Amino acid sequence: MFFCNIIRENVTTSNINLWEKKLKYLTLNNIQKKILKRYEVKDINEYINLIKENINSSSKIKQIISIYDKNKENDIIEEKRNEKERLKKLLLKSLKYKNNDVKLRMLLKKDKKHAIKLYRKFKIIMDEDIEEVEDHIDDFILKNMIFGVFDNKELAGIIIIDESKSFKIDISPSKKVETFYIQEMIVDEKFKGKGYGNILIKYAILICPIDIEYISFMTMPTNEIMKKIGKKFNFVLQDISSGDKKHSLLFIRDNDKIERDLYKELSYYKSNPSSISIKTSS
Repeated sequence: MFFCNIIRENVTTSNINLWEKKLKYLTLNNIQKKILKRYEVKDINEYINLIKENINSSSKIKQIISIYDKNKENDIIEEKRNEKERLKKLLLKSLKYKNNDVKLRMLLKKDKKHAIKLYRKFKIIMDEDIEEVEDHIDDFILKNMIFGVFDNKELAGIIIIDESKSFKIDISPSKKVETFYIQEMIVDEKFKGKGYGNILIKYAILICPIDIEYISFMTMPTNEIMKKIGKKFNFVLQDISSGDKKHSLLFIRDNDKIERDLYKELSYYKSNPSSISIKTSS
């Protein structure tokens, strides 16, 4: 017996002809093509012949499985290596310093515990559901959409960004426009008064892609802090509602590249990549 990883079913002498028909009519997707490659054959016909010629020999089938397993293991190692390099590049791109003690960067798995604690406290204060806080943080980290400000290596605040959220705005009331969306901004009570909320908003403005025309956030009518921050950083309160019942206020800011460069000159400098030690796992 042989287990076919391409269509996920067992192949025996009794059903091998039916199996062959299924494969010959199959249009391989990218995952199936990768699986086929692990058997070290050039195409589906060569794969079919390989199994048909050896289906009656358990030792030959074991050899075929061994080749597949070895190549699968090598693929996994290579994928992990590529993912580590991808994260390294993203992390270096995200890394900025306010000064020697205050650093901003994308969050990694090793930051998960502290981010969950901070996010949970925020949800309690906002009287919102905390059931799925851990899952949300996992997702934000996985999608590289959560960034933190660190005070002497301690997580002092986070900002969660969705690079593509569309809204109807005052100058486009009939058609939604794409925005760089600030989903949440949270600063630990321990670090209140140090201006980290301002730093996080500046950071969001700085990292907004040049090809996105607007930056946005929603908030509740009672959130005076976010309303003040919006005004300070040239976000304009829209007459049009955000569409969210609880967070009905919608603030929109033009993504001004000149101003973004100014923030970069005045507030941040990139670290030397060669001096950074990166750990991408917890």
